[in-house]
Order: sequence, then C-alpha cells, then structure tokens
Amino acid sequence: MSELIDNDFPQIIDPAKQVILPNDQSIFLKGLFALIFFIVPFFMIALILTKMCFDESKIALETYKASPHLYKESSISKVKRGRLLVYIGLGIFVFESIVFLGYISR
Repeated sequence: MSELIDNDFPQIIDPAKQVILPNDQSIFLKGLFALIFFIVPFFMIALILTKMCFDESKIALETYKASPHLYKESSISKVKRGRLLVYIGLGIFVFESIVFLGYISR
C-alpha cells in the first residue's frame, strides 16, 4: 500500500541535483542556424537542420514530460526556444516562397 502512495506523488529533487536535457544546446543551435539559413538562400541546409531539430526536440520533450522534476527549467526553455526559432524560420521560408512565386508569375 505504501508503494502506491509513494508513486502517486512526484519526488522533489534539490535544484542543484537537477540535470540538463539531452541535446538542449544542440537543439537551440540547430534552430538558430536553421533560421539564419532560411533567411539567406541556403534553404536545403535549413530544411535538414529543421528536421533534425524537430526530431531531437521531440525526444527531449518526451523525456521531460516523463519526469519533469529531474531536469532544469533552463534546459527545457532552450529546447522550446530552438523549436520557436525553427517555426519562425519556416514562416520566413513560406513567405519568401510566396513572394518568389508571385514575382515569377508576372
């Protein structure tokens, strides 16, 4: 019976003992470079970085959701910022594509 009660409540871990999510810095940097490569005409590299960033961030977010008390808040914020940068880059890419197609169709 005590096992059920103990498992119902998450354990509180000292913030000093919390660890970072796997690949948090990598996700952020890939998102940043993808944004930069979407702005300049290197969209193929940006699309590859986007795919890698989404795959790694999916794994990191699933890991965080499984046990959020084990990981630092700064680590999850890096992952979310990396994904945000990729979304912004994709928006810029779609906008550039529409403008380019509109220019060509004249």
